[in-house]
Amino acid sequence: MGKVIIKYELEDQELWSAMWGSGFESDPVTRNYLMSLDFIEGDWETVGIVKVGYVDPNDDTEGEDESKWLTKRLNIVDLVEALEVAIKGYRHVPCGGDITPDLENWDACISDIILQLALYGKEVWA
Repeated sequence: MGKVIIKYELEDQELWSAMWGSGFESDPVTRNYLMSLDFIEGDWETVGIVKVGYVDPNDDTEGEDESKWLTKRLNIVDLVEALEVAIKGYRHVPCGGDITPDLENWDACISDIILQLALYGKEVWA
């Protein structure tokens, strides 16, 4: 049995605005780990760089102690890489099953998974 590579073509602007404009910050799971979000360049609909403050999963204060927050700068490449991981067989039942690059059906749940993959490399908060 062999493998095939399937590539998707998306406009970077559309992916960026689908991600940050999805209302993901109101998702109950996202609120467990997302502590801050600051656009360094661009904004929610203009591709740029965003600085994310998030909870270290080993932090026993669950984000109460700001000095224990982790921070990471994300750009469009980080989101694309996280999306590729999600598409390649990541099945998330709360988001409706398979993650696809169909931006018409993008919602807060999918943005949450993409953000966790970009920050942690896996789903930490379910």
